[in-house]
Amino acid sequence: MVADLYALSTVESSAATPVDLTITPGQDAKLHHITCRFSAAPVTSEDFEVWADYASGSEFSSRVLSTDPSDGSVQDFVFFPDNEFYFAKGDSIRIVYPNSDARTVSIQAVMEVEQ
Repeated sequence: MVADLYALSTVESSAATPVDLTITPGQDAKLHHITCRFSAAPVTSEDFEVWADYASGSEFSSRVLSTDPSDGSVQDFVFFPDNEFYFAKGDSIRIVYPNSDARTVSIQAVMEVEQ
């Protein structure tokens, strides 16, 4: 099988808007990476979180990433998971960030799918 990479969602939130993004691949896929860019490094301590929300029930959901971009004045990052996270049709990735510093945030989730 050949695997292809697809950017399933590219989102830019306007300043002062909290990030609450749900991405549903619609097919079997594996999380390859997530990119995030802030218009300026956040200064307020807040968690940028990525969740795997499985259609089989919330008891199976898990936090994939929790990071505070104000720690180290991070303006952009790429997250490659240490473990493989597979998603079936109906499963979702949820990305949340309070964005109290009113930054413009650009996020892209890239999934790997079998062809």
